[in-house]
Amino acid sequence: MSEDVKILVCDDSMLIRTQVQNVLTGAGGYEIFHTTNGEEAVKTYQKEKPDVVLLDLVMPEVGGLECLKQLKEVDKEARVIIMTSSGTKENLQEALKLGAIDFIQKPMDEDKLLSMLEKFKGR
Repeated sequence: MSEDVKILVCDDSMLIRTQVQNVLTGAGGYEIFHTTNGEEAVKTYQKEKPDVVLLDLVMPEVGGLECLKQLKEVDKEARVIIMTSSGTKENLQEALKLGAIDFIQKPMDEDKLLSMLEKFKGR
């Protein structure tokens, strides 16, 4: 039996964090960690070494792009999926250039989210 996929969800919206938690808990096979800003995300990443980070683009203090840069400095192999409701094309292109592996639009399509994360199971 393979271990659960560790997912770090970084979003300043409790609603989004709860939605992702509910979707992943319902699907099973995921261990979920939550942070509300980029600074916490980097610390939690270093401590927990998640398989995937779901990262909000627009957050107070340390935003998604800056957090992505810091995560890549900590671990150049970090797998980050950007979550955005207001991400401009430029921001998304910048995120992909910085090393994000994908992005998902909010409000989230739950099936799309699960299919994105499914590929990390059994690694």
